[in-house]
Amino acid sequence: MYNTQVISVNRIFIIFFIIITGCNRNSLSTLPENGVTDRFDASSFFPIPKSPQRKGDPNIGKKYLLEGDYLDSGIPLALMESMGMAPKMDDVLGRSGKNATMPPVFTATTSANGVEIIAPNCLICHGAFLDDKYIIGLGNYDFDGTMSTDFALKSMGFMVEKKYSKNSKEWESFEQFYKSTLALSGNTKTESVGANSADKITEVLLAHRKMPNMEWSDEPLLSINEFTAPADPPAWWLLKKKNAQFTTGIGRGDFARISTASSLLTMNDIDKVKEIDSKFTDIVAFIKSLDAPEYPDQIDQKLASKGGLIFNNTCSKCHGTYGSQETYPNFIVHHDIIKTDPSLAESYHERKVFVDLYNDSWFGEGDHAAHIVPSFGYVAPPLDGVWATGPYLHNGSVPTIEGVLNSKQRPTYWKRSHSPKDYNYTSLGWKYEKQNEKIDKYTYDTTLKGYGNQGHYFGDNLSENERFAVIEYLKTL
Repeated sequence: MYNTQVISVNRIFIIFFIIITGCNRNSLSTLPENGVTDRFDASSFFPIPKSPQRKGDPNIGKKYLLEGDYLDSGIPLALMESMGMAPKMDDVLGRSGKNATMPPVFTATTSANGVEIIAPNCLICHGAFLDDKYIIGLGNYDFDGTMSTDFALKSMGFMVEKKYSKNSKEWESFEQFYKSTLALSGNTKTESVGANSADKITEVLLAHRKMPNMEWSDEPLLSINEFTAPADPPAWWLLKKKNAQFTTGIGRGDFARISTASSLLTMNDIDKVKEIDSKFTDIVAFIKSLDAPEYPDQIDQKLASKGGLIFNNTCSKCHGTYGSQETYPNFIVHHDIIKTDPSLAESYHERKVFVDLYNDSWFGEGDHAAHIVPSFGYVAPPLDGVWATGPYLHNGSVPTIEGVLNSKQRPTYWKRSHSPKDYNYTSLGWKYEKQNEKIDKYTYDTTLKGYGNQGHYFGDNLSENERFAVIEYLKTL
């Protein structure tokens, strides 16, 4: 069951464990004038072509995801245990051995030289509790990227060196994790707890890799952009329907190859990443096997049926249809139409040198290549399990679906508790309180670049009763 251990673990140990998951045109910084548009011509939508995918074994993938060594550098477990700092909580994943007492976001594994280490896993971004249930694939709403980590990292480095020396196997197993997280410190900070910086993390880690073999460089080989655009991780169970990864749709080609970028945190050479690449086919197979969680409360089926008709007439063009004959259009909606904060999508056009580096690297080579394809908009996602995935929009700037459907209800400054029991099953999303200004790191400030809550005004044309009906229908997905 969920308890305060989870919050303390996330907030104390996140400083040691940071992980990714993730042409010319006029600037998009100036948004179109606020309001609802009726222009739905073909030029406003960018179809995402389907790419061939390798097949994998979901059962093998689940075990590798939760207990594998795709991150094979970390803090020596013996050191953490000797200091009484090894994180522990009740098992919620059905793992064995020392992993049975590890929080879901950490894995106890063995490095290549035989040292037991603690390393983060993919669930640090892609798993969370809702009430007392842990849901694999749900974005981690408690991710805290607001802190400066320099002091904590250097303190940990001092402790490892003092106990084992820099000539030890323990230091060898810790060194790459230490170097990578130190490079990320200060370069990937977000302005609010819950905002995810996976895109920037990837950029920083790739900037420290020498091509073509991806050896680590202590100094960045590319300049690092100061701005960090926030994102809200898409639910994993949606991947089975999608032709591209991430809210921007930039992840094209082989999904396993794209996901292998998570190893940039700790890999030492191209051979390791190739090994991981062959195993991530199984992880992707497991992710595609996930189903959306079912709404846990009662549903007014008569109202939901009415909401389904409204949804199909007003929302399905972008988000697809559901039921016995499901459809999903798989396209990106242009900024002129969606009008949401453009900063995340825009950042890939501003950082063309990073895009080219990725596309020209090993990731973009061979039969199972992956590529970054920048766009001028955002993917209209499938809505399976959308009731559970608050906050909303691509940057998590709107706490409830009711606010998505009625822009007048969106708070400029808002704060919620970080208890999974404070979920709003009526408006769908998080219970929150409005604030007059940014108070602390738990305040979401929509006046900041990248954190804007504008756009997606389509629900403003609905009546209040129609919105309630649509919300009731969304509970059934």
